[in-house]
Amino acid sequence: MSLTDNLWYLGAQFMASIQARDNESSQRQLRIIRSLIAQETQGHFSHYKLRMLQILTNANRAAFSVGASTDLLTEHSRRIVIEIDRAQTKRRLADLTGKAVEKTISLITERNAYKDRVIQEAITYIENHYNKPITREDLATRLRCSVAHFSRLFSKTTGYSYREFLLLFRLEKAKEMLERSHLQVAEIAYGAGFQDPSYFSKAFRKQVGVSPRQYRATRAGGVREPD
Repeated sequence: MSLTDNLWYLGAQFMASIQARDNESSQRQLRIIRSLIAQETQGHFSHYKLRMLQILTNANRAAFSVGASTDLLTEHSRRIVIEIDRAQTKRRLADLTGKAVEKTISLITERNAYKDRVIQEAITYIENHYNKPITREDLATRLRCSVAHFSRLFSKTTGYSYREFLLLFRLEKAKEMLERSHLQVAEIAYGAGFQDPSYFSKAFRKQVGVSPRQYRATRAGGVREPD
């Protein structure tokens, strides 16, 4: 899985953890995100600080979407910008970002246990059944809520519509199979949950910018599709 893919997936999980007021999970995900961004920015500390500021901004947006005070978040954001600008080392920045996330979570005044359960169970179900047909209706019924209510909760929490999230998740799994297996593209399409290999190839090219075969050919150490 590429850096971009990892950051996308972790970012969605990170925002869900913020909204669930789960500091332990948020901090664990933040540590991984910091490591990935360090790789992405390749030693450019100013770029590293900018990317971390973006992550913290997303955390505050996630908190706002579940009821954190606008005034308190605005003041918190102002302090974050000042402190990150003053930071001179990655160790200092790691300390600042960890404390900033903890503060962001503390500004969410009320935890909605029902919402937490719905979204976490939905994501877990997708992780375990992505290679099978999964509709919003199926998940809404399983989680005992209306389709409209489920759709609102899902997009508000993750930042993606259910359809977008499922598509991107399946494409990530397809990338893994392209990199690590000798399966043909059609087999990978079915294995990742796509019912139509032609649609899979079009969706893959639209999202990734190259065809599945081209993607496989450009991966370092990638395997060649059998003739």
